[in-house]
Amino acid sequence: MLNRCRSSGTLGGALSFHVSLDNGDSSENIGDGASLGVAYDAGTFNVVLGWEDDQGDTSGYLGLGVDVGSVGLAAVVRSNDDGADGYALSADFVAGATTFTVFMSHKEGGPHGDRDAWGLSLSHDLGGGASLEAGMVDVDNDAGGFGEIIYDFGISMT
Repeated sequence: MLNRCRSSGTLGGALSFHVSLDNGDSSENIGDGASLGVAYDAGTFNVVLGWEDDQGDTSGYLGLGVDVGSVGLAAVVRSNDDGADGYALSADFVAGATTFTVFMSHKEGGPHGDRDAWGLSLSHDLGGGASLEAGMVDVDNDAGGFGEIIYDFGISMT
């Protein structure tokens, strides 16, 4: 059974696209989940537009990014037809073989109420496609004081 179909590509170097169809909940109905995305990368700045429909739950995305020297800044906003709108901000700082990242995000509504998260991470290039990765994310939800802190540490191989 076919449960996922994806295609990505580049048009003219700076313009890229992504198209995806899947069956969402493992049913036999391909197309229950669909997404489209287009991105323009001008080197110093980039813009991304996206749309997804997951079994009738539709979201639109707009992302902007800018790189200034060793610092990269990004922002994404999400509009959802069920009111679960949100945004995220991130900053990267590159120092030699190490990249430090800080981010925060906010999502309205959902099963646990509003959700806020922030995190820190670092990635150190070990060479040969390996990197040492470490991070921490603090997630807080409005409903019932639900929240957790998640830690991660390991080696990534590409």
